[in-house]
Amino acid sequence: MDEELNSGQLVDTSNSWLVVSVVVTILVIILLLGNLFYSLYTIRNFENKTLILEKVSEKLLFHIKSLRLTTLLAASTGNLNWQN
Repeated sequence: MDEELNSGQLVDTSNSWLVVSVVVTILVIILLLGNLFYSLYTIRNFENKTLILEKVSEKLLFHIKSLRLTTLLAASTGNLNWQN
């Protein structure tokens, strides 16, 4: 009779550890998926900000070059009224 109780207790103990390990595994998978989606969001947000900064910097460089060319034109022609 004692042997039956002991074997029953071993089965119950192993089942409880199995349940705990499955629950912990599911929690870890959920955390990893959450971190994956957060990383994806962060990368896309960074790419969007980078594209906006690139467009603004291109416009700035265009205006700098156009101002440089107009000042060179004004200096070479001697016309101080180079703006309309």
